[in-house]
Amino acid sequence: MLIPGASPAADIELRHDVRTTSRIRKLGSELTTAPGVMQTTVNLGTGKLTGTLAIPPSKSYFVVLGFVPSTATVEFEPVGPAAGTLPGGKLDITVNLRLRLRDVHQAGLPLDVGPDCRTEEPMVVRLVGDLPILPNTDYRYTSVFRIPPFTGCGVREDLSPLFSGLVSGPDNQLVTTLRLRN
Repeated sequence: MLIPGASPAADIELRHDVRTTSRIRKLGSELTTAPGVMQTTVNLGTGKLTGTLAIPPSKSYFVVLGFVPSTATVEFEPVGPAAGTLPGGKLDITVNLRLRLRDVHQAGLPLDVGPDCRTEEPMVVRLVGDLPILPNTDYRYTSVFRIPPFTGCGVREDLSPLFSGLVSGPDNQLVTTLRLRN
């Protein structure tokens, strides 16, 4: 979206509705988040973009070890702004997100994970593809990401190794759909 001769001060603001579905490889389960919003500033002179992502907490259902029904509220906390470029008019943006768990239940029983159960470091998610500039059109991106180990899980005992063993690891898939708001 570089416009030859455009001033480096020529910014446009874009606001997109966001929907995501993640395939958590170790659990063999999917997580669909509540709809969110991504606000992006695109510099027409340089092709650089920055943005903020807001996804509300999402209730999830997983089957652990192939037979234990589990639920949790999953939160994706942005770590810094999303940043990227528009090479050749295509979108290439990276978002860093820390994964937080709360309200965890296994087999219907509460599991007291405490207020600080989260990944040790952010997950790095990269979206590459067509730039979503047509209103009321879905733009879909497929990304592969790693879930880092967990920390701060558990009040009475350290449950971080349990969550790390069950969830953390590479080759998770994320399908993100962006839709430009009018």
